[in-house]
Amino acid sequence: MENFIKNYIQETSSALEHVDYESIAKAINIIQSVYERDGNIYIFGNGGSLALATHWVSDFNKTVFSHNLDKHTK
Repeated sequence: MENFIKNYIQETSSALEHVDYESIAKAINIIQSVYERDGNIYIFGNGGSLALATHWVSDFNKTVFSHNLDKHTK
């Protein structure tokens, strides 16, 4: 079990070293811009991807809109 945990942590650390932070920041800025002008963000999925899309929207609502109950996703 200790080897499994050690390998998992090493693989996760390695994956995080390759994250493109600039692209993530760009995506966040785009989403924020849409939010600020009361625009729409469409999230799609089919099958398992639908479950992930639904989960993303749920998490987005909980974190982004918890301070402003007048705004929400549709």
